[in-house]
Amino acid sequence: RLRPSSGGYAVGETRIAGREDGAKRTVSAFVQLGLASAAANRFGSYVGAGLIGTGWIAGRESDQLGISAASVRNGSPYQAAQQAQGLLVSRTETVIELTYLTALASWLSVQPDLQYVRHPNTDLSLSNAWVVQLRFEVTF
Repeated sequence: RLRPSSGGYAVGETRIAGREDGAKRTVSAFVQLGLASAAANRFGSYVGAGLIGTGWIAGRESDQLGISAASVRNGSPYQAAQQAQGLLVSRTETVIELTYLTALASWLSVQPDLQYVRHPNTDLSLSNAWVVQLRFEVTF
């Protein structure tokens, strides 16, 4: 059965340290919020927040270190449907992330990323997980 879907997403970011012009070391904070119709979407809400530090390593003024946390929440209809099938699901999936972005050359950046996922896919039959990623950015 088709149901109309609607939702909204908001992002806020501000620099909380190193606000003066020409600051070599900065810290920025961000918050993300999302809401969707739980009747038509699996996830009814999302919240994320984090900090990004830039210029904190001598000689690496443009490198960025970030830490964040994010969580999605199953909507009640999805939760009820899973329980009716005898499946064990958590209400939320939560991710804690640590990442570092550095330029190796003017045209190449690398970003290792480590995440800890609590209740992957909100499936309680799955163990909590560690995720390791390595992202490359090439500029032409």
